[in-house]
Amino acid sequence: GQLVAPLLELKENDIVLDMCAAPGSKTCHMGEILKNKGKIVAIDLYEHRLELLCKAVNRLGLNNIETRAYDSTKLHEIYKEKYFNKILLDAPCSGLGVIRRKMDIKYNVTPESIDELVDLQSNLLEEAYLLLDNHGILVYSTCTLNKKENEKQILKFINKYQDMKIIEERTILPFENDSDGFYYCKMIKEG
Repeated sequence: GQLVAPLLELKENDIVLDMCAAPGSKTCHMGEILKNKGKIVAIDLYEHRLELLCKAVNRLGLNNIETRAYDSTKLHEIYKEKYFNKILLDAPCSGLGVIRRKMDIKYNVTPESIDELVDLQSNLLEEAYLLLDNHGILVYSTCTLNKKENEKQILKFINKYQDMKIIEERTILPFENDSDGFYYCKMIKEG
């Protein structure tokens, strides 16, 4: 996932939102790219998952990262609309891209659980739209190869919000660069 952070085209004074931040490797990568300038707000639902992130942040001496345990589908309650210049939504997903590493996954992914995830991803995208400033960049990524969670999800989103334009969309298969399978889509809000 080292490919994801550079997609945001981070600039010194950016205010960045990482909506599903834990365990934090992408958050820290963004913090390093920003060279401790700007601000990254790293959100995760669970306090205990943020502890790992805080340890990594401290170890790297990054002080431009603010962590907060919160439900990312409700962030408009605490941040004003268009507050962020850049948003990373590394979405919860069915994890079908990491099946090689976690052989147990394929036994507990049901059609129902995928539908729930698709709804959650959709809600997170809605929230990202509200919070993203005009001319801001949104990167949506998953570690699955499931089109329902990827291409179809994004298609539905950009059909709803006509000012969101896809800049780059890519699926990386597990055998390319011997990585896990994942997907990303980089969009800009023309506003």
